[in-house]
Formats: sequence, structure tokens, C-alpha cells
Amino acid sequence: MKRFFGWWMAVCVVLAGFCGCGRQVLSVPGFPVDTGAVEAALERAGLSWTVAKEESWAEGQTVCTLHDPEGRMVAIVSSTGEPQGRMLRLAFLPSENDPYGVTVSLSEQDWERVFRFGTILYGGFAGEREVYDAFQTTRAEKSVQLDQEEPLSGARKTYQAITEWSSDIGETCCVVRLGQPSAGSSEFDLTLILFCPVDQ
Repeated sequence: MKRFFGWWMAVCVVLAGFCGCGRQVLSVPGFPVDTGAVEAALERAGLSWTVAKEESWAEGQTVCTLHDPEGRMVAIVSSTGEPQGRMLRLAFLPSENDPYGVTVSLSEQDWERVFRFGTILYGGFAGEREVYDAFQTTRAEKSVQLDQEEPLSGARKTYQAITEWSSDIGETCCVVRLGQPSAGSSEFDLTLILFCPVDQ
């Protein structure tokens, strides 16, 4: 009887461990996010970008730029906390004539790490790949084409088409925008990843 009880307890401990792992969620940093949180998320996602500067444009908001190892700007990260509510926006503005100095675009092979970076930085998801996996599996069915406004001359790259994928994952609304440089092209530029509460 004691042998059976010991075996049964061992099975329960193992099962509890598996169940506990399934319930773990990514920690949520303080919002708006600071440079330290951005740097930690970059490192965890395996991105060799650096935070160039951090600014506050309004109460409860921070904005910082991210640069690649060659010093070129690759993204603008903006976040809000109270009183506006928790929101994270990663903007990628690939254009040779962009006034912000963005001169590179992300290859699709980098998208997974970029999604992981945003997912880690926003926090609250079940895992680092949750948003990327949802995007990959539902991209075709959940994407819609957006109407484009005419851009200012030299302000940003124009796209043949812009599509938006949107999905609610738990209590978070996730939005991804892609730009198609030319008609019939199979290549897309990742232009935006946005996270905010579903009810916001």
C-alpha cells in the first residue's frame, strides 16, 4: 500500500508540474515602458538592437527609437500607461527617403524575433511565440486590405497595398500591418505591431 501511495504521489507531482507550466504567463512590466524593460525584451528575443533615446511626449507616454548594430534606425517604440491605458506600438518605417532616417526594412526571417520582442515587452501572454503563431496560422483569413491616404512627398515609402491582421488573444487586441511594395509581389514590409486591451 505504501509503495502504491508513493507512486501515486510521484505521478501527481509530475502532473501538477505540467499543469503549472501551462498556466504561466509572461510578466507585465510597468507602463509606460522604460529603457530597461525595452533592453531586457530585446536581449530575450535575440535582437542586437540598441535603444537610442527615450522621450516623453505626453503624461503617461514614452517613445524611444531602436537602432541596428550599424546605427541605422529600425523602429520606433511608443507606449502609454495611465491615464490613457496600457498600449504598446512598434512602428517600422522602411524607406530610403524617410525624414526619420529609417533606411532598412526587416526581412521576413526576422519577423519571429520582432514579434517575440513585442510580446515579451507587452507581457501577459501565455508564451513568447503566442502572437507570432496566431498571426502565422490565421494571417490569410483575418487580414483585410486598408484604404491608403496619399503620403506627403518624400515622407514615407508608398505601398501598392497595405493589409491589416487583427486578433483578440485573451484580453489583448493584437494588430499587425504589412505593406506590399509592388503589385503581385510576394514580399511584404512589416510596418506596425500594436497591442492594447480588447475594450480600449
